Amino acid sequence: MRRIPSGLYIVTSAFEGVHAAVLVNWVQQVSAEPPRLSVAVPRGLRMTPLIRDSRAFAVCLLCSENRYLTRRFRTELFSDEDLDSVGFETAVTGSPLLSRAVACFDCELVRHLDLEPETDLYVGEIKAVHRNRPDAQTLVVLGEDTHEIS
Repeated sequence: MRRIPSGLYIVTSAFEGVHAAVLVNWVQQVSAEPPRLSVAVPRGLRMTPLIRDSRAFAVCLLCSENRYLTRRFRTELFSDEDLDSVGFETAVTGSPLLSRAVACFDCELVRHLDLEPETDLYVGEIKAVHRNRPDAQTLVVLGEDTHEIS
């Protein structure tokens, strides 16, 4: 499995004034029309009910200059102060969009799959794409190493 590349993304969601964000590696394009992507999120996070109840989430793509964010979000963050410290705006769906991300995909939840025992898989239809830094190099993980790609 270590030979299959993955990326570094921060998944966010919010419901009734509560925000959460966490670093994930597993995001995949599902379809082009309608535009959909899937994201695997570790089970047991506070984010789970936020995605379920809001029916929305955002996927924020990171670049090489976001190494601080990869450390900061390695564990789930739940408070507005945590997100305020890194800067965010609110998406159409209500999910936080990180200002420092290369791009953010604002998604409406269309499917939730319970992949036992450790992972929840969410499929979202992309409602908007926010490009903050189109010239930045994104991060890809292969094995234990992180690489930049254009």
